[in-house]
Amino acid sequence: QSRSSAASDVYKRQTHWYDKNENLTAFSAHVYSDWNANFTTEFKVAYKDVETAQAPQNTMMGDVTVRGENGSIAFGPDKYRHGNALDNQTLSLRFLGEYLYNDHEITFGAEYETIDVTNLFAPDSLGTWEFDDIASFEARTADGFDYANAYTNVQSDAAASFKFSTTTLFIEDAFNITDSVLLTAGVRYEMIGSSDAPTHNANFQNRYGYSNSANMDGESIFLPRISINWEATDDMVIRGGIGRFSGGRPNVWLSNSYSNDGTTYVTARNTDDYLTNVDITTVPQGVLDGMTPGDGNVNFTDPNFKMPSDWRTNIAVDYRFDIPVMGEDWMWSAEFIHVEKENDPFWKDVSRQQVGETAGGRPIYEADDKGRYDLMLTNADDNGESNIFTTSLNKSFDSGVSFNVSYTNQDITEGTPGTSSTATSNFQYPVTQDRGRAEVGRSAFEIEHSLKINLDYRTEFVSNYATKFNLFFERRSGQPLNWVMGSFRNGDLGDQYAFDDSDAYLPYIPSGADDSAVDFVNGISYDELKGYMDQAGVSKYAGGYAEKGAGNQPWQTTLDLRIAQEIPGFMDGHKGEIFFNVRNLLNLIDDAKGQQKRSEYGTKILADYGINDAGQYVYSEPYGGFDAANADTVNAKYSAWGIKIGVRYTF
Repeated sequence: QSRSSAASDVYKRQTHWYDKNENLTAFSAHVYSDWNANFTTEFKVAYKDVETAQAPQNTMMGDVTVRGENGSIAFGPDKYRHGNALDNQTLSLRFLGEYLYNDHEITFGAEYETIDVTNLFAPDSLGTWEFDDIASFEARTADGFDYANAYTNVQSDAAASFKFSTTTLFIEDAFNITDSVLLTAGVRYEMIGSSDAPTHNANFQNRYGYSNSANMDGESIFLPRISINWEATDDMVIRGGIGRFSGGRPNVWLSNSYSNDGTTYVTARNTDDYLTNVDITTVPQGVLDGMTPGDGNVNFTDPNFKMPSDWRTNIAVDYRFDIPVMGEDWMWSAEFIHVEKENDPFWKDVSRQQVGETAGGRPIYEADDKGRYDLMLTNADDNGESNIFTTSLNKSFDSGVSFNVSYTNQDITEGTPGTSSTATSNFQYPVTQDRGRAEVGRSAFEIEHSLKINLDYRTEFVSNYATKFNLFFERRSGQPLNWVMGSFRNGDLGDQYAFDDSDAYLPYIPSGADDSAVDFVNGISYDELKGYMDQAGVSKYAGGYAEKGAGNQPWQTTLDLRIAQEIPGFMDGHKGEIFFNVRNLLNLIDDAKGQQKRSEYGTKILADYGINDAGQYVYSEPYGGFDAANADTVNAKYSAWGIKIGVRYTF
């Protein structure tokens, strides 16, 4: 993240906060029909209207960041909340039929869904100012100023409206091959429709020779699946399957092409002329007058974009057994899941071309215009995969005691996670060696080890009224931590102004003081850098680049307690329950325990960097000093204990 208002060393004043409001209106109707003993149908119609707004608490000023020696202060509306509202109406129709034919249970149907979207996203439309220090702020001299809006300077004009539809057909057959083997096979077909296309940008066409107005009309995908369930013995079931799955249309990604066509929402090009005598409550008239249509940043969809999907294979076993002396009906389960991702998303900046490489072999790019970027939603050349193993053991005793113990191991890789709603963030923030390709490595959401224990005890101190105790324990490994190079207004690798202050590049790790890829004369010494590398645990990558997810955030421990007592109701058939919940029991026992510490953005800076004329890395001490800690923030909500006492009444 940048060292402006997105960084963790920034104190954000109340005026930087925003209110998130959401209104939901929904209707649905179902018709169930039994036509005969073998044929049933279901018809559903549903309508949903969702209005979402992320509104700043005031609009009397823009987004202001003032840097200091040990951090920064931010106030005024967060730039991404200057104009941020989404309204969508969804209409769904679904028909489902089930037909029994001999030993076959055939399920078939069709779905049709339309979504009508109005999306306003206009960051910087109130102005965004940065000041180097307090003195510069007092002198009203800014170090940076950004303004973007509809070319009319009317924020609401930047809103985009468009409509998508999805048509789905599916059929599935479940039948017994033998008395103990159930086979289920089916296929699902999905097709996207859209008569709306992003506004054609003539300047974009002139730059690249093709249009930005491609949509996904007619894009389709087949999703075959097959599974088997084998009752191997009276006590053992083996099950497994393979199939292709897709998460539906990526509306939020596709919407960027409509909201950022470069024609309506544009970025001011003359803001550097207005860095003195700054008034943070007003965008200068000269900037407003300089807004012209047709040459803003463009987000567009690759005409050959394919729907992302997963091929999933799983094998599992459930086994019931007895242990002498320790009781009957122990249940053990185990499952292995393998996922091969296909057509993962990737965002490519088509406005830059490779013009060289560093001494360490990293590409160096050059953009047509440092003030503009054009981002294409496309598919990655390389895709991630997942291997997940889980096993559990549970038992209930006649004494009222029961327990469940489970362990899960994850090995997950991914390229671009695509977790943001904006193309700029999906391009700018993924950790990578080269922004021109997807960096496949450990997933930011991987939890390598997770152990869970659930212990229950049920008794009746008063006849017919149960007393229940539950203790839940979890111990899990921290999510991956990425060591990166610190960047602040550093375009040495070819980044435009919008991207040159994001700490996202994996560092080159020198093999020694004589490594020609690093300039130790004009930067920090090898010994100093080696000290950083050893503390970060990345020295093992000497002569190459640190891997994605080379470190780990802290392990987490959870212990929760619940006690519930049933009580009589006021009438026959009524019953009440008093419950007492303790969240984070460890922290209640010892306030130094149960704290959930993490890295806010999943990255830590190994060293700040530059590239000299010979393509060598010139490393310097990180801004604020090197910090080897694998956490920089505490999740206050889940690190403090909490007690909830309540009553539940059922009748």
